[in-house]
Amino acid sequence: MAAPPSNIELLDVDRLREDFPVLKRRRYGKPIVYLDNAATSLKPIQVISAVVDYYERHCANIHRGVHVLSQEASELYERAHDEVARFIGARDREELVFVKNTTEAINIVAYGLDWRPGDEVITTVMEHHSNIVPWQLIRDRFGVRMRVVGIRADFSLDLDHLERLIGDRTRLVTVTHVSNVLGTINPVREICRIAHDHGALCLVDAAQSAPHMPLNVRDMGVDFLAFSVTGDTPLLALLDGKVALLPIKEVVEIVKGGGKPRVLSLDGEGKLSFEEVTGWLTHRERVYDIRYEGSAIPLRATRYHSVFVWEGGCIVPKRVEDLKPGSYLITFGAGRLSILPPVKEVTFTYVHHGNHVTERIAITKDLARLIGYYLAGGSLRRAEHRVQFTFGDHEGECIEDCKRIIEGLEGTTFYADAFRRVQELRECPLSEISRRTGSCRKTVKKYSKPPENPSASCLEARRMKARTFSVKGRTNVSFRSKKWFEFFRRFCGTKRGKHLPSFSWSLPQEHVHELLRGYLRGDGSKTKGYDVRARSVAKQLIVELCWLLKLRGISCTVLDYGDRMYELVIQRSGLTDLEFGAERGKEDAPRDKTLPVDGLRAVYKALEPKENTRIRSIVRKGRKRATRKGIREVIRWVEETHKRPIDPTCAKILGIYKAMLDGDIGTVKVRSVREAGEEEVYDLSVPNGQRFFGGVYPVLLHNSAHKMLGPTGVGALYVRGGLGDRLCPTMGGGDMIERVTLERSTWNRMPWKFEAGTPHIAGGIGFGEAVDYLRRIGMEAVREHEKGLTSYAIERMRDIGNLTLFGPDDVGKRGGVVTFVVHGINPHDVAMYLDETENIAVRSGLHCAEPLHSRLGLSGSVRASFYIYNTKEEVDIFCDVLERIARELA
Repeated sequence: MAAPPSNIELLDVDRLREDFPVLKRRRYGKPIVYLDNAATSLKPIQVISAVVDYYERHCANIHRGVHVLSQEASELYERAHDEVARFIGARDREELVFVKNTTEAINIVAYGLDWRPGDEVITTVMEHHSNIVPWQLIRDRFGVRMRVVGIRADFSLDLDHLERLIGDRTRLVTVTHVSNVLGTINPVREICRIAHDHGALCLVDAAQSAPHMPLNVRDMGVDFLAFSVTGDTPLLALLDGKVALLPIKEVVEIVKGGGKPRVLSLDGEGKLSFEEVTGWLTHRERVYDIRYEGSAIPLRATRYHSVFVWEGGCIVPKRVEDLKPGSYLITFGAGRLSILPPVKEVTFTYVHHGNHVTERIAITKDLARLIGYYLAGGSLRRAEHRVQFTFGDHEGECIEDCKRIIEGLEGTTFYADAFRRVQELRECPLSEISRRTGSCRKTVKKYSKPPENPSASCLEARRMKARTFSVKGRTNVSFRSKKWFEFFRRFCGTKRGKHLPSFSWSLPQEHVHELLRGYLRGDGSKTKGYDVRARSVAKQLIVELCWLLKLRGISCTVLDYGDRMYELVIQRSGLTDLEFGAERGKEDAPRDKTLPVDGLRAVYKALEPKENTRIRSIVRKGRKRATRKGIREVIRWVEETHKRPIDPTCAKILGIYKAMLDGDIGTVKVRSVREAGEEEVYDLSVPNGQRFFGGVYPVLLHNSAHKMLGPTGVGALYVRGGLGDRLCPTMGGGDMIERVTLERSTWNRMPWKFEAGTPHIAGGIGFGEAVDYLRRIGMEAVREHEKGLTSYAIERMRDIGNLTLFGPDDVGKRGGVVTFVVHGINPHDVAMYLDETENIAVRSGLHCAEPLHSRLGLSGSVRASFYIYNTKEEVDIFCDVLERIARELA
């Protein structure tokens, strides 16, 4: 492996690009144009090899052992500190702390300083959230006042405002060196002077400057330097290990509250996965109703919102306003959800006779079927703690099955256990017995006497007793139990608010079948025709059942009868595993398990294969869709018998068909698209191209809605010499201690004082290799290269209509960041169009700088950011597509 070039005036970009493996990736026959460097940079093979070398040859903990591996690892890790310290002009490694990222570095300073009520911290409106949120927490916890500096009309920081805000109570001024949105380069030397003149310290966030320009912390005069790397549409979300079908607005509220929900998405291989929400937008907009096969409840979205559609053998995003009846939306296919560990039991706590009772209940096939009976026709009688199931008189087999399951249920074991434990401790005071047994005093007093009858019922958990009675052609089966009353109330809901238990999404396939068998009440085998139908007054339940069935590969349709009555229609061909009738002929093939043949027909014509009546019938003119079996047959036959070489276009179409056959997706046809008034709408972003599933049926949507070549999960904090003694450690244990007794501990010297526990050793070593790579290139050359690209991009973008740029006009006062909006188009749609048409990666949304966007009056923006491996040709590709977007779509 060759070393990178050393100190060249103009970068040999073509030579540098050979070091970055990701740039060799191609999609749709096109190379990636990576313009999202402000989020994270690509990694050269030198850094990757340094990380691999540590794990292969030196894998050991540091500062712990006398053996050779530990000594080698310690030397490599400390050498990395030296490299990074020299890179930023620090005196030595004692001023350089390795952290996870810039966010952790800022929090170390925030919680390490000795705050007093009335102290002030000054930040700016252009900060990343990681330099705003910690100070809000400090404000709320210690009574510190937080003040914010504004910006001028030319997007520069208002230093006059800073002079007016700063005072004797100011303890710290914290500011970004380069704005990750505007690209503005702030005069940190002047800001540090103003802070020091008032006796304040200065923290600079250099996440966007350290990778892109020369830095010397002693010349800058900094004290601390941190751097590194529509509303009710349902989404299947994973949060804290639990899965639930939540409206998109609830998902957004969870994100706003600090939660990290993951939503069901499609990965790059066409497989289902849960991905974390990385961004969101909300705004009021006119919406459209999209009605499609499989659901009478429409998907509601703005005209600019995008859905994925099948078009000529390709999967492409298309705006709602461009959808036509007959278009094919991408939805779940015939895959089966297997990405969640199976649930075998659930635990819940409730209060009974003053006792806090905790129950563990095993989820069996019988219980799953009983849950189905309850969801279909069950109810609760609160006054009696009675659970009741209602059947038609003709459902005798289900009635007997329900009674059998009930009489196999066990009541609470709490009182039997409490009785035995109280008897063992009855010589102790009542309060002591109550504390040790977890029983209330009334229960303890009742059980503290010797049993008059050793076979009393309190010694054993009761078995449930089913009671049956008939009223007006209906048969009710019921039983009394606080335990099971609470189980059904908490996990399944009541009356019109019934819903699937949260654990249903993680049940094994056979348990889901039993739940469905109970819900369908045994009628499936008796229903004539091709469908099995079940009604509900709870919309949430019908929608959840639709999702659950789709995730298990069972086709279904949702109907809305009005007056809060909904029907789930399941094709019998999808119920073969339940023995509800054998699969029928081609007329019974589920629509969402068929695929359009237009792309395959084009390939067939282009290749001119040998004549075959069977194959020709599948792709004949006028044929819209074919079964997956038929599609496989055509692909196999074409590949084995074609006369001509397969050209790239045909190969691409065949590859997409294969991916759909092997993946978890299918298609449904659009029936109509019409305007439906104005609503509050929400957009989400997730990784892997921002693809996620939503809607009642559900369909595949996307949003209408690290930095210096080193590994992720590692960064650095510079602490000016002597200031480390004024900061308290924010984490204790591991390598940060010097001596520990039971009474007190003393701290290690810098920088280990702030590196508690086993650090990211491999990441630190890779970080050192990354700054060495940049040092060999020369940061002056890096800066000049980015200025050239930025200047050229801005020059071209100024000629594009319907586009507004944000940031200083002078490229000498801005970093390699270009942020803009295209009027009339959601920023996420612009980013998605760039990605899907030319494989261009940019960032869209709020860029973790929501206050700045609010100040600018924006709900989001698009950001392109450049680095050492980007070229003028890539800028041309990027700007050509922007011109097309602004001309044709805006």
